[in-house]
Amino acid sequence: MKKKICLLIIITIFMAAFSGCLGGGGEDNKETQIEYVVRSGGTYGPEEGRTEEGQESTLDITLNSTYITQAIFKLTWTDTNNNGDPESAQDDTFTIEVTPPNGSGEPDSNSGAGSSLSLEIDVPQNLEEPTQNDAGWKVKITIQPGQGSSGGPLLGIFIIYSDTGNDWKLNVEYKYLQALEETT
Repeated sequence: MKKKICLLIIITIFMAAFSGCLGGGGEDNKETQIEYVVRSGGTYGPEEGRTEEGQESTLDITLNSTYITQAIFKLTWTDTNNNGDPESAQDDTFTIEVTPPNGSGEPDSNSGAGSSLSLEIDVPQNLEEPTQNDAGWKVKITIQPGQGSSGGPLLGIFIIYSDTGNDWKLNVEYKYLQALEETT
């Protein structure tokens, strides 16, 4: 009887000790893999401001997703003189310059007159180990004065309006990587 009990104890200890090796470990054998997919629909803004002619406005922008792959900066404005009259505006030229964060690209810029311009920035990402680049986008907005009329009634004999700068709005649409976790 003692031999049977000792043998039963030895078998029980043996089975308990090796159950992890034989697949009885359950959760410990699972591995999580992360796959990234590109998503559209990220937005930022509007950011509103005013820039005086010959001056610049700078912004430090943080987007709402971690791994950005593309950002389109859309700048809109109404070119007016100091009296708020778009008819006597001077066709100012706006320039937007954007520097991606983390040294992930050189500054890029676009200029134009009228009422809007956009700038598209593509940011390469490694799908195996993407780089966090949501914060630190540097945006610089400048205005160069145009050559349009600045006179008031009767060609400026009585009143002269000056075009000192313009109000603007900046919106950003972006694409980003979204992590999809898969347990195997």
